Amino acid sequence: MIESGKGADLSKILRDPTRVFRQPEEVLLHPELDREAKIAILRWWERHDREALARESQKPDGESLRLTRIIRALNALLHDRNLDGEGEKGEGPEP
Repeated sequence: MIESGKGADLSKILRDPTRVFRQPEEVLLHPELDREAKIAILRWWERHDREALARESQKPDGESLRLTRIIRALNALLHDRNLDGEGEKGEGPEP
């Protein structure tokens, strides 16, 4: 089970993250959600946006700007990086 941290209502957030977050990056910065909860939220958002694009787009492989940002945020979490591609603490590559 995913722990939601200091009282964040994860079940409510997972029903529709767009009611809580305007941008995917806000999920990464939320202080009350643990890593697994953030991944679950971003995966929901990714699935939702892919389904919407498939229904609406003439190009089924086309990605919205938001979907690109969702994937970028997910990759940062999955690979313990920040959004700039640097290490967890913002450290750049070793000289």
